[in-house]
Amino acid sequence: MSSNTPPNPTIFFKPGIETKFRIDFEHWQANDPSWKSTFQSYLCETHQQSLNEEQQSLMIDSVNPETGEVTQVDQMWDILVSHCAQQDDFILENATLTDSVFRALIRNANEPLSAEELSQIISKPAEVILKTISGPRVYRGIRPVRE
Repeated sequence: MSSNTPPNPTIFFKPGIETKFRIDFEHWQANDPSWKSTFQSYLCETHQQSLNEEQQSLMIDSVNPETGEVTQVDQMWDILVSHCAQQDDFILENATLTDSVFRALIRNANEPLSAEELSQIISKPAEVILKTISGPRVYRGIRPVRE
């Protein structure tokens, strides 16, 4: 290894209580062969039954209400965020901490949230959330956002 080789930034990055986290879908897809069925299981019962396999992979136009920007998004993601995640029972009271964090990030349209913000949503201590999701194991692609 050359002395000019830059250090691996993930080795030296220790997330803090204000560090924001999001779902890194590329990481999740690359490391979990059953990611699609797991993802589909987060749909509400109505949409689990109504979306066929073709619709689950369909890309649709999505308009950002603030900027007017049009982007292509996965239809299943759009339905999950805009409908299923907004249901009162989406974030389950007795779910595991990592599942609750995952659901909170989905409800927030995967906009990054800190451990403190997640704590307000899932009613778990921020320190416990941080310790769990900042460790060496990556749960469902939940990773820190490096700013």
